[in-house]
Amino acid sequence: MMDEARYRGAWVRFYRAIVLPKTSPVRPSLLQQAISEVKKFADAEDNSSGVKFASLTLAGMAARELKEWKVAASFLRRADVKGASWQRRLKAKFETVRIAIDRKQFAAAATQIKAFKTQGAKLPKVAPEAVAMQGALLGYKLNMVQAEGVKSNPAAYALFKDKASKELLDFVEEYPRHREAFWDLLPGLFDTANVEQMAPAMRIALAGREAAKKTPEGDARAEELLTSVAKSDKAGGGVRASAMWRLGLLYNRQRKNLKAAEVWCALAEKYPKDANGKKHDWRAELVAELAARQQPDGSWVNENSRWLEGNPNLVTGYVLLALSYAKK
Repeated sequence: MMDEARYRGAWVRFYRAIVLPKTSPVRPSLLQQAISEVKKFADAEDNSSGVKFASLTLAGMAARELKEWKVAASFLRRADVKGASWQRRLKAKFETVRIAIDRKQFAAAATQIKAFKTQGAKLPKVAPEAVAMQGALLGYKLNMVQAEGVKSNPAAYALFKDKASKELLDFVEEYPRHREAFWDLLPGLFDTANVEQMAPAMRIALAGREAAKKTPEGDARAEELLTSVAKSDKAGGGVRASAMWRLGLLYNRQRKNLKAAEVWCALAEKYPKDANGKKHDWRAELVAELAARQQPDGSWVNENSRWLEGNPNLVTGYVLLALSYAKK
């Protein structure tokens, strides 16, 4: 019980330290305590223990945060061995590259990222998207650190930020079902971006930033960007589906319920296998009912009867109920 408490406590201290500002006087002591508490498990002779390799990884991450590069590299090297799970080995490789980035050894880091992708893909039972995602994050981090170093040079700064965004967007294009993973990272790249030349997924992220302003101008810009992606031949199916889903949300927030219904019905029809498409056929019906309640004189039915007739997904119990409200 004491060992388990010590092991769990080490992880708690590590994550407490991570969320603190790097200037916090408490941070170094928490990281040192985390290393001390898992050292016993990291030095265990039983190489079959998952706790051992998790402890080695934790100690390596904590040492990297303390800028104890050699100590960190030693722990991580011991975690990246055959007895460890592919998840632990991949994390150890990831953190090893982070050391080079933190030390601003950019050429070495670029070489290590290539090796990370190659070696990571060869790990037994590894999930390919895990290697691709972590490789993209490393490429993003490498370019963003370099961008910060040349901030006084606008052209060089923009170049590195463009490279950073490309790392993430290439991953999004290849694995669209994981596209939500990077939306929080992308908006910070827009300061120097050329909107007209943006990749479709990047436009979606920019639309999210504009919509978050909740102003008429921001909403109009978001609608323009999302519509351009939804109609783009260059965008992959998953990216177009994401644009349609977000466009429907925008209309729904603006209380343009019939427009939201139209977009979501088209999403359900065109991309039935998409996670959002599967659930928004029925959501479209619900907002159509809201539209009927908003215009009880039935005018919306007359104005959109042709569209309704062409969308059999809407002719269900919900819409029949909506029509009954409209006729009253």
